[in-house]
Amino acid sequence: MKKPGFWKADWFLGLVVVLVMMVASRGDLIQSLERKAYDLGVKAASRTPSDRIAIIAIDDASIANIGRWPWSRDVQARMIELLTKAKAKVIANTTFFFESQRDAGLVYVDRLSSLQKELLAAAAADPQRKAEMESLERMGSLLGDAEKALNTDRALAASIKAAGNQLLPMVFQQLAEPRGNPDKPIPPFVLPHTVAMPKNVDVFPPSGLLPLYPIAELGEAAAGIGHLNGDVDVDGALRSEPLLIRHFDRALPSLSVMIAAKSLNLGMPEIRPEWGEALRLGRLRIQTDPELRMQTFFMPIAMGARRFPWIPSSTC
Repeated sequence: MKKPGFWKADWFLGLVVVLVMMVASRGDLIQSLERKAYDLGVKAASRTPSDRIAIIAIDDASIANIGRWPWSRDVQARMIELLTKAKAKVIANTTFFFESQRDAGLVYVDRLSSLQKELLAAAAADPQRKAEMESLERMGSLLGDAEKALNTDRALAASIKAAGNQLLPMVFQQLAEPRGNPDKPIPPFVLPHTVAMPKNVDVFPPSGLLPLYPIAELGEAAAGIGHLNGDVDVDGALRSEPLLIRHFDRALPSLSVMIAAKSLNLGMPEIRPEWGEALRLGRLRIQTDPELRMQTFFMPIAMGARRFPWIPSSTC
């Protein structure tokens, strides 16, 4: 009896299926099916959102009531003060503060202040100009009030420092491997919020280039700084987040990692990567892919209602 050809054997059929799947996995079809399966899984999953999280929204109603965006930073300073009085454990701001916000009138106030000091010094040298000195001192007091009202960066920095629990974002403009050395060193106010990259690991988190940091006046007052980079899929959806992004010999945690650590009363020494496997926050172990990416889980809208408390900024 003639034996059937090897192409009819079970092992050969299995090998063909494996090869076909390996080829297909490199194409868009399998990847698209994986994305759809993930989305369906998230929608079908049932999780109770934490009642400790609230969203202070910059929504249409708030813009209509407060004014067009961007708001003056003293508005955000007052918001932080209100949240501090309400005993918020952690305040995380997703607004970028990459440039100073100086009122045009502040330049003239500074010039008038300099002139007032010169005139005051001249008047102080002449005892007969006592009345003039008193007027110049009152002028200096008014100019000081004007400078305080117009210097919104200083007002925001003061509120951030007084709160003691404010986290600010930064962002990398590119996620790519560097070909040279950094343009600038990491600012001193950011460095304490980074993780050292060991030299003996084989798997690295993604590398970020062209970082944008908050201005020094605000960054120095913040309790922490984290990146706001996410991995956007080809369909525009966000399904994963790098918990660390490498910038040459340092790694910067994401803002979400900083929020979680701060809420657990943990400092930077207690943010410990298990390179290629997971990230530890104290006794909490967050499973990741080899590049320290975590799959995101967005709470689906239930019956048209938002899952977390949603508070318009204008109602605070």
